[in-house]
Amino acid sequence: MQCVILLGMIIGHLANIAMAATVDGVNLKGCPLWSLMGNFEWGDGFTAKFAIHHIDYSSPIRARTPKDSVDFYRNVIVKNKVVGFGIN
Repeated sequence: MQCVILLGMIIGHLANIAMAATVDGVNLKGCPLWSLMGNFEWGDGFTAKFAIHHIDYSSPIRARTPKDSVDFYRNVIVKNKVVGFGIN
């Protein structure tokens, strides 16, 4: 469920960025994500899960596992568009 919400957030942000570039004429040079890895949020601690990698906080090495959103965003970068969502 968290990954579905994360993908929805990414798609929403990309849609707004695409509108800024096409409608408002913004000269877009890149689109980094927030956040590659999880972090501490003052209001939510480590429970806010908006990173594209899962971090196992019970692991001594804090093992990272890519989420589905990694493949999705990689595809956006390679194709320079969001395939299947009408956002280009």
